[in-house]
Amino acid sequence: MNKLIIDKVIEQFGDEEYFHECIEDIVNYGADSGFNGFIYYADTVPFGEMMRVHLKPVLAKMADEFGLDGVYSLIATFKCANGLNADQVADAWASADDDNHVEVMNCLAWFALEEVARYLVDQKEQLAA
Repeated sequence: MNKLIIDKVIEQFGDEEYFHECIEDIVNYGADSGFNGFIYYADTVPFGEMMRVHLKPVLAKMADEFGLDGVYSLIATFKCANGLNADQVADAWASADDDNHVEVMNCLAWFALEEVARYLVDQKEQLAA
């Protein structure tokens, strides 16, 4: 996991100590359960816009691992994408004027939060083993 992504997620969360207390809840219940800095579109959309360039390689690797046809196809499988197809996700990724832009940027923010939490939980478990 990219250190910049980890640092930005923790910064967006707002409290590093509390973030580490919440990582297992984030992994178990998902970002849509509501966590600091990742609840309101006013927070998640700018975060998604800022992070998309950094998240794209992570998404691309994951899409490849799942045998999907790229980043947009992967995002289309996310529950938060609300049934958008890969073409709609691509259009929303590229344009803030697209009707689905808010949903896709919110998905990116939630993806970042969940992936960082999952990574840190895995690291914690490896250290304990």
